[in-house]
Amino acid sequence: MTTTPAIGARGGLAAGCRVAVVSVLACLGMFADGPPEYQVKAAYIYNFAKFVEWPNQSQAKNLAICVSGSDPFGGVLEGMVQGKVVHGLSVQVKHVGDTGDWDECQILFFGGAGNGRIEAALHRLRGHSILTIGEARSFAERGGMIGLVIENGRVRFEINTAAVEAAHLQISSHLLEVGRVVNAKN
Repeated sequence: MTTTPAIGARGGLAAGCRVAVVSVLACLGMFADGPPEYQVKAAYIYNFAKFVEWPNQSQAKNLAICVSGSDPFGGVLEGMVQGKVVHGLSVQVKHVGDTGDWDECQILFFGGAGNGRIEAALHRLRGHSILTIGEARSFAERGGMIGLVIENGRVRFEINTAAVEAAHLQISSHLLEVGRVVNAKN
């Protein structure tokens, strides 16, 4: 009988978290060839919520994932989060306009169209604790927080850490290890 040396509780927990993050997110990227693109993107968005902390999170009634403008998910995102709980909060999907009615959103997703609209919205959202996710070209480099990109037929993501910090959000270091960190263009 062989035994393995015990890992300290702190080291074991950190290693376990890292393995979980890498496994979940890497698998999502691998499935980009199988499930339709928006199933993969919906899974990413839901899983990002698990690795982000918001200020005053304990006072929230639920965790709202908002979709601005037209909905490219076709019900996939709603189905994915139905009955799910993240950080002790019930996850809900809300469809919001692109005019700034985002007060109840913890996550705000922008589809690919309307780049001018997106840039104006990102400007209005500066300093608000709303995780912005988009799929427009160079979304994270233009001030968004997480940009979903297609590389070699797979969904990947870029993280703008300066935008995240300005919104007073905390992203798990494990998520930062899996994504590509980018700098905003000035």
